[in-house]
Amino acid sequence: MINFLNSSGDVWLPFFLTFQIQNTLFILLVLAILYVFGNTRALFKKQITLIALIKTLIPPVISLPFIGTVVRLDTIPLIKADFLIDVIGGGIAAENGLQISGFFFLIWLSGALLILSLFVYSSIKLRADNRKAERFYPTKMSLPARIKVYKNSKIKSPLVYGCVSPKIVLPLNWESFDKRMQHSILIHELCHIKNGDLWFNGIKLLSTIIHFINPLHWVLLHYFEMYSEMACDDSAIEKCALNREEYNRLIVQSAEALALPYWISRSHSLSRAFKLLKRRISYQINQKEDCLMKHSPLFRSAVLVVLLLSVIPLSWQCSKTDQSPERATSLEPVPVEKPAMVDENGVYAFFAVDKKPAIKEKIQPEYPDEARRKGIEGLVLLVVTIDENGQVIKAVPLEEVPVRDDKGRIVEMRAVDRLPELEPAAIAAAEKCTFKPAMKDGKAVKVKMAVPFRFRLH
Repeated sequence: MINFLNSSGDVWLPFFLTFQIQNTLFILLVLAILYVFGNTRALFKKQITLIALIKTLIPPVISLPFIGTVVRLDTIPLIKADFLIDVIGGGIAAENGLQISGFFFLIWLSGALLILSLFVYSSIKLRADNRKAERFYPTKMSLPARIKVYKNSKIKSPLVYGCVSPKIVLPLNWESFDKRMQHSILIHELCHIKNGDLWFNGIKLLSTIIHFINPLHWVLLHYFEMYSEMACDDSAIEKCALNREEYNRLIVQSAEALALPYWISRSHSLSRAFKLLKRRISYQINQKEDCLMKHSPLFRSAVLVVLLLSVIPLSWQCSKTDQSPERATSLEPVPVEKPAMVDENGVYAFFAVDKKPAIKEKIQPEYPDEARRKGIEGLVLLVVTIDENGQVIKAVPLEEVPVRDDKGRIVEMRAVDRLPELEPAAIAAAEKCTFKPAMKDGKAVKVKMAVPFRFRLH
């Protein structure tokens, strides 16, 4: 189990950190835009926050080769994959071998499963409670056939749930509401259905499962919920015979009791919490034509398009060749920019020989006990020097690899992340390996090449 967490964490953590950095930058951009457009329609601000929510579901998948440089392992003169020396340690790492990456992966996985479990429990409970609800047929209002209305004694505030077959659930004291209030409440809940808010709940759930650890995610979720309610308030006021003051009294009355926790259910309640209620009322009080910013539909569309385009640079991925050597899988020999064909000791570069060396005898290293106990595994790359007889006369760890730009030019040499716990065993084994010598102009020559040792526990 610990080995699974460690290996999964090693792959997950760099990807997840990149994901969080990108989304944090995008959410900050969205919050800045919301600040600039503070006095504007709630629907426009809801659209802005919706784009941000969708962005949180876009992982680093867009290739942008013009961003930065990459480590190209395929430029290192390695022997063919057939000669990869695979070291299987066997056994299970001790309990104290959980690495930092595995620890954070465990925390994230536990939180994600908890949120998913709460959502499933909430949905099941909501539907179980509604099985005993009384079917209600509103008078003086024609509803689409797929939308059903119920009265339920277990709720105190109107809500709506269900994507394919929406259901509006009303409190048992519904009859005590003023007729105009009843009409406006139904209009408000219908606006949630019409605006697609029930489908957006799926986006919110997935985003929360992935990014619950990011505080800015909760800020974004709060704003999206708030603007969704405000946008439905605007629609309800426009379509019913209430003025804003009367409507404010309505939502205060309906807020006497809260509905199910909105962040773990698919339901929408007319009133969520006291702070949200205050913001909604304040928005309606200040909703005057002379205090709202005037922007043409074209301008608003342009802002949304620019925001959508900004998703691209904030969803970049590292190149598939952008990996540290211990994680590499491509072991085919590809020459780097040619250094000297032969050094002062008469050792030829790997690319310079006519016939590459071929391994005759592989020596399997002993898996170090300490590394096994700690759950350490990975790829160790050694640079070995092979003499004219095919004997290894020197083996040292590879210390740096070339970094290339998008045109394949080397721009720097970058240090390799090494595994010092595994290197001595790899060196000892490499020095005992034998090869068929490299050939140059029909003669056996010394050659320098890289030999990979992959250590794994299973």
